[in-house]
Amino acid sequence: MVIGAEQWYSFANLLTAMSIVATLLVGVGTILVPRVRRQRLYYRAPPATSVLAPGMRSIAGLEIHHDGRPLVDPYLLEVTLTARGRQDILSSAFHGGRPLVFDLGARIVTVLRVQCSPESSPVPKVTHEDRDLSVGPELVKPRQITTISILVDGDRPRLVCRQDVLEQVTLIPSDPPGGSFLVRLVVGLVLASVVSAVLALWAAVVLGAVAELLSVTVLVAMAVVAERRKRDQERHPGHQHRRERP
Repeated sequence: MVIGAEQWYSFANLLTAMSIVATLLVGVGTILVPRVRRQRLYYRAPPATSVLAPGMRSIAGLEIHHDGRPLVDPYLLEVTLTARGRQDILSSAFHGGRPLVFDLGARIVTVLRVQCSPESSPVPKVTHEDRDLSVGPELVKPRQITTISILVDGDRPRLVCRQDVLEQVTLIPSDPPGGSFLVRLVVGLVLASVVSAVLALWAAVVLGAVAELLSVTVLVAMAVVAERRKRDQERHPGHQHRRERP
């Protein structure tokens, strides 16, 4: 029975060790896996803002001009490029020295402003022709955000990448996920806790079954021993009295 107890405790220690290892693997994996991906560049443009307030289009004789040219349906559009990754996106990553080209779906009147965050980031070259907006080639720092404010003329402007020339960089048409290190840490800890709880529950069930099996085994063994002693006493009724005589 002593050996059975030792085996029981060894099994419990094994399950505990497995739970700890699984918890560490899940937590560390959740935190580190996003950090080993290749460079990513996210691009997006929220809905454009009309220069004309509601109802102004019906005003007779109202005209809007830019540099002497009339605008039919002017909109303000803001394009944002967000870099993610642990390394720079080098200017050499622009294949053949060609720029990224985005189709805005409306004639570009002018580029109003190009801003980069942090301010020390290199500002890319931005040009335009008709509906196409060209960006780069230029060095892009990790976590750099480039915001391009544009005046367009045309209904329902949109943002579509027409020429992806980046090598070893994934271009993604969306906002970057809120995957800061702190967020990944919290997610990792939550997942690790869930895994640990599941393993602990599984271990409790298994240990309970093992304990019940050991108890039944001990009871059966005790019953067998008692039955044997009873039979021995029935076969040798005077043997027990002789052993007890001083």
